[in-house]
Amino acid sequence: KLRSLLGLVSYELNDNLTSSIAIMIVSVDRDSCAATGGCAQLVPDVFSIGSDGIVEVLVTSPDESLRAVVLDAADLCPTAAIAVEG
Repeated sequence: KLRSLLGLVSYELNDNLTSSIAIMIVSVDRDSCAATGGCAQLVPDVFSIGSDGIVEVLVTSPDESLRAVVLDAADLCPTAAIAVEG
């Protein structure tokens, strides 16, 4: 069975064994963005600077291999405008 709830996906392998994978969801509060561009420099596959100078999320559910660097970008954001769930 495949079940999804709030970004948590569970694959029920059999009656006794269940494996869960958290899906990362990235969002940006554009009103809080200070437009420093650090996130776009750190993770250009996920963040970009829009024509208005404010960050845009290119991929809302990036590959798991990018989790650490996306979390770094969120931690380094001076206005905490980047949210990472899952």
